Amino acid sequence: MRILIFGGTGFVGLNIAAALLVRGHAVTLFDRAALPPAAEKEFACYVDRLTAIQGNVTDRQAVEEVIAPGYQAIVLGAAITAGPERDAADPETILRVNLLAQLPVLTAARASSVGRIINLSSGAAYGTSAFRSEPLDEETACDPVSLYAITKFASEKVTARLATLWQCEIISVRLSAVFGPWERTNDVRDTPSVNRRPIVTPSSVS
Repeated sequence: MRILIFGGTGFVGLNIAAALLVRGHAVTLFDRAALPPAAEKEFACYVDRLTAIQGNVTDRQAVEEVIAPGYQAIVLGAAITAGPERDAADPETILRVNLLAQLPVLTAARASSVGRIINLSSGAAYGTSAFRSEPLDEETACDPVSLYAITKFASEKVTARLATLWQCEIISVRLSAVFGPWERTNDVRDTPSVNRRPIVTPSSVS
């Protein structure tokens, strides 16, 4: 399969890419940041099936151009994991990247007949409900508080609605307590996991 990952050079994106490459898929990474040198080295054996494109997910033209060649699947993984300070200082950018940027991607994907879209949501969507309910499941009412959590929950609702109207396959997945290889602090990740390690290459993690 040919698979496009938005936010592909980020922490989660690189781990998804690694898993897909091992399985023989062709992967394109679209991200504002370049492929980290450690990832270039680690993925060197997959150079014939890996493409990294720098671009901004809020740039409609760039999004349309990267989707135009056609893919069997797209992963929506671009996001700002904002903390309280960024929520207060720059809510517009958080909303644009985490939620509003979805629509051009979904529209272009539909025009290119992409078979499947995976929307990476977050366990943060449960919000304060996570502390009131046990166990958590798909029927647990969500009560998101931070802008990151709010946009992730909203992204699920938007994609579910359009999937119904457009009769296409869009699946939202709530990732939770994610940590491991490739995690690093950068200017879009305010809240790294408590288990973050300084060494980021998969081969260094036992």
